[in-house]
Amino acid sequence: MSYVFFYLIISIYNQLIKFCFYSKILIDFLFLQLPLWLNSRSLSTSCLIGLIQARNSEFENNGVVFFHKN
Repeated sequence: MSYVFFYLIISIYNQLIKFCFYSKILIDFLFLQLPLWLNSRSLSTSCLIGLIQARNSEFENNGVVFFHKN
């Protein structure tokens, strides 16, 4: 019984890792590649700046990340 439980935990963990990996690829595609392909420079630049701020932001309040305009 413990082997089945261990297998379930490992399989759920693997599915979660795959989901996070593929969702990161999808987000990177939507916010970085797609606007560049559509030749909308302002949209791609703003999305790129927002993505960089989201990754590098240290301003958090109750789990909410605040974005500051330059």
